[in-house]
Formats: sequence, structure tokens, C-alpha cells
Amino acid sequence: MTSRLDDLLPVQVLVFNVSHVDVLLDVTRALSLEPHIARPKFNRFYPLSLKLQNAVTEMTDLLYTETFEERGSINSDAMVPVGFCLRDSPVTGESWGSFHLKDQIVATNEEMPLVSAVYFPLISQILFTWNRIDKMTQVKHRKVVMLLSGAGTPRDPNVDIFSNSTKRAAELISLFISRCYPGTETICLDSGLGVFHYDKNIQYCSDTVLPAVEAIRHPLVSRYGNEWRNNLQITISLTDGSPARLAAVSAALRIFRPNYLHMWQLKTFWFERKFFDGDLQYESFDSMETRPAVLVEDLQPQIALLVEEIIQHKLNFEAQRDSGNVSELESFWLRKTKKVVLSVLMVQKPNENTPRFFRGMNLEVSMPTGSLCSERNVIGTALASDQSLTRKDLCSIAVLSMTLNPHQSPKASSRKMMLSSSPPASASRRPRMSSNTSLNAYEKFEGELNPISPCGACLEWLKKIAEVNPAFKVVTFPNSKCEEAFVSEIA
Repeated sequence: MTSRLDDLLPVQVLVFNVSHVDVLLDVTRALSLEPHIARPKFNRFYPLSLKLQNAVTEMTDLLYTETFEERGSINSDAMVPVGFCLRDSPVTGESWGSFHLKDQIVATNEEMPLVSAVYFPLISQILFTWNRIDKMTQVKHRKVVMLLSGAGTPRDPNVDIFSNSTKRAAELISLFISRCYPGTETICLDSGLGVFHYDKNIQYCSDTVLPAVEAIRHPLVSRYGNEWRNNLQITISLTDGSPARLAAVSAALRIFRPNYLHMWQLKTFWFERKFFDGDLQYESFDSMETRPAVLVEDLQPQIALLVEEIIQHKLNFEAQRDSGNVSELESFWLRKTKKVVLSVLMVQKPNENTPRFFRGMNLEVSMPTGSLCSERNVIGTALASDQSLTRKDLCSIAVLSMTLNPHQSPKASSRKMMLSSSPPASASRRPRMSSNTSLNAYEKFEGELNPISPCGACLEWLKKIAEVNPAFKVVTFPNSKCEEAFVSEIA
């Protein structure tokens, strides 16, 4: 349960799908012998998870493992909680045939398997990195982990259909999280049967997952109004699970613009009993939705001309703003949002040798009548200048967010982290980013909204243009330096 005060805080939500890869065990013939790492077999997963759940108490000791920056490192980066020690109350398995063993064990029928430890390697590393990223924002958040579980219909009609369920494993992981991260809430959401079927997962997301997210969002809307998006950040863990489950969850939560934590190397702990930062990649929603940023000097010639034009548009705006000659810009023309968005539209008619450029800007005079976005404004300006324009003549549009404050120095926003610089002294070393270009590697300037994508209304206009001109490009920027650009097409 959360307090009313917690409901007022910005929220970080981690969505984690629990699968059979999430539970590893130490199994031995006797506690005096060296244990062997193992995992439960498919149809033994639920009953063994239930036994483990009953064995773990608030007094059960935690186990830790080392995490290293990269393979070959001598000194570990930190000790990460990874599971529970069960040596004081080992769990007896039904038989050795209930386990997948990393190493072969020679045991007699009288020597029953003893589970002396349970590990959660994937969620452990995900949580450690997720918390480390959150510390870098220097903003106090309410933190929620949603644990998704379910069962798949087994091929053997003679076994219990729920014997492979991950429900009890999710509850066990919830207990682990409460012990390791006391301030973090957990919500267990079980789907029952159907984890292998896309339609069942869509129904599950619609009936269970989305209502849980809505319950978290509701107080944020009441508290922050239309700024709720800046105060709710969802991160989806891409580790393991059925493709149908992962695809359905990603599709259902896309409206919340989630970030992703992708663990591409799942078996490091199985083989080496340690963690490596490089096994985990953090990707922002925008970096997943767009092509990587390109240096301005490396852009195609036509796009480079468009960027040159919006840089001139930016310089003209800054000159007016810094001179103080924009008295009504904040008090009237942008009085509802105080947000400046500049745009440049490039037009190339078939009978002309050089392109033409039109400049635009947003207007936020009256919310009941709707704001006029920069993109639609500049398209209207171009048509007003030349009524013979066709949609095929419109080649590309560049969009740039600016700030009204001439004294606002470029620095990391309190709402958006700047992972390109060193973290605060109180925080741990920053996590390894993906080898792919990520937005989180760029400076986020305070007061700016870059990279700013078209809103729903503008997107509808641009889609109509793309119907006849599928090569139409949208150019955005990591920040107002305009040293690099994101170039994308309209889907």
C-alpha cells in the first residue's frame, strides 16, 4: 500500500516478465558437498517454486554476487544481492529428474536432491542497473516493479496444466525485492493459461496490465495535469519469455513511451556466477523509435541544407529573444505553454532547380480552441505563399525546441538524465549503454523538449503527405546545439 504522499511523487515503473530462466538453484546430495547449479524442469517449475516460497522467511539470509564492468576486469564494481541462502532449511526435491543440471551428478536413489540456495540472476541485475540509473536523475521517485507471470498449455495431457506456472516464482521474487529494496513496491499480475498465444496475451494486457498502469497514472494526472507524462516513466525489461508475451506487453505499453533494459546474455550467472555490465543494454524509447543521430556534416546534401536553414532560424530567434524584443511572445503568443518550437519546411517543385524553405513556429494562444503546432503552421505558410503546391512538393521538415529564457545555461534537466557526463559523487558508476547510439548519450538542455516528435494532430497531416511522398523526412535534434540530427520517415 502507498501513502497519499507517495501518490504525489513522480513514478518509475519497471515491467518484468517472469520466466523459467529467472530461477536458478544450488542442488547437492549433502550439505557438506559442493553444490551444483540447476534449474527446475518445465512441468516441475510451479511445485518447486511453491516449496521455495514456503521455505523463505524474513530471516532467510541473502546471497550476493560480484558485478564487473567488463570481462577480464580484476576488481569488481559492486556486490549485488542475487538470491536466498537455504542451507539452514534446505528444500528437498522430488527427484533428480526434476532438474536441469549444469554438471552431471552421480547419485543413488536414496540420495534425494537438496536445494541449498535459490538465485534470481536476471531480475537482480535488472534491478541493480534500474536503481543506478534512477539515482543519476537526482529526483525522488515512487518506484514500482510489476511482475508478470502465467502458464503455458503443456504438450503432455497427463500433467497438471498449471505445473509450469511462474505465479509462485513471481511471488518469491516479490519477497526478494522487498528484502533488498525496501522502498520499492511490487505488483504481481498473473495471466493464468495462455502465455504462448498472442491473442491471450493481448487480452491479459488489456484486462490486467493496463488497468494496473492506469491506477498508477490516475493520481499523477490529478497532481500534474497534462505534465503527467514527465512524471511517469515506464521501463520494460527484455530478458526472457514467450515471444507472444513480450510482443503484446511492448505493444500495449507503447502509448507510455517506455524505455527498455535488454539483457542479451542470459546465462552468464549459469556459467560464471557473476555479473557483467556489458550483458545489459539500456535503450530509451526515442532511440528505439528513431534512427541513430548523424553528425550534421555527414547528412545527405538535401537534409544538410534543411539543417542549415533551421540553424539560421534558431539564431534569428535567439537574437530577438536575447535583445528583449519579444515582449508578447511569453505573455500572449505562447502564454499557455511557454514552450517554443521552431520548424522549417523544405519544398522542391519539379520545375525548380533549388529547394525553397519556409519557417514556422507554434502558437499557444487559447487551449479551448486548440494550439497551433509549428509543423501545421509552417505547412499553412507554404501553401499561403504558393497555392499550386502539391503534397509531392513537400520534401522534409525540421523541428527544434527552444527556451524562452535567454539566461538558461545548457545543463541537465531535473526530469531527464544526462548520461554523457559523470554521475554525481554519491551515485555508483553509470551503467554501460548500448553500442548503438542512444538518446541518453546526449545532453538534455533545461527547458527544451528535444528531440520533439510530431503530436497526434501533426502526425495525421504528415501521414497524408507521406501517402503520396513516402520519402518525406522528419528531422529532429538531441538538443539546440544542432550538431547532430535524427532523420526519420513517417510510418
